[in-house]
Amino acid sequence: NEMGTTMGEVINFTTLQTTAPIVVTLDAISVSYTTAVLNASLTSNGGLEISEKGFFYGTSADNLSQMAIASGMDTDFFTEISGLNASTTYYVKAFATNANGTSLGELKTFTTLTMARPTVVTLAATDITITSARLNGNITENNASVTARGFQLGVSENDLSASLPVNTTDAT
Repeated sequence: NEMGTTMGEVINFTTLQTTAPIVVTLDAISVSYTTAVLNASLTSNGGLEISEKGFFYGTSADNLSQMAIASGMDTDFFTEISGLNASTTYYVKAFATNANGTSLGELKTFTTLTMARPTVVTLAATDITITSARLNGNITENNASVTARGFQLGVSENDLSASLPVNTTDAT
């Protein structure tokens, strides 16, 4: 004002220090034969914006050669991965990156489901005539996807060289 400038006492303060983020790898969910949903929680962004987050995974703890990026800004994040092999153990670590660096979560494992073979029971032929017969069988899928149905036939047990596909609408 007109009387001059008056200053208060000088005080010191320290700004908050930024760090790399802190991320926790959570258990995979919805694990199937060839897919899984990977989960993680971002417990701290280190005081900076997260530029990327996701997962490193692979079939060896020493070689997490695959990467899946998670989208969104939530602290809990996930992504579905596909193209996995059935009956295989996978290793996964979550990651998060900010301007101070990339942090990794702890190593977790999950195992894809085991693909089972269907159970097939051949039943006796019925409706046998001079030129035809009705072939019968039962298939229990056992959580396996049956992609073709049919019979192999021949003139002896040692010669089942002919294959006969079955119309799946009539097959049981």
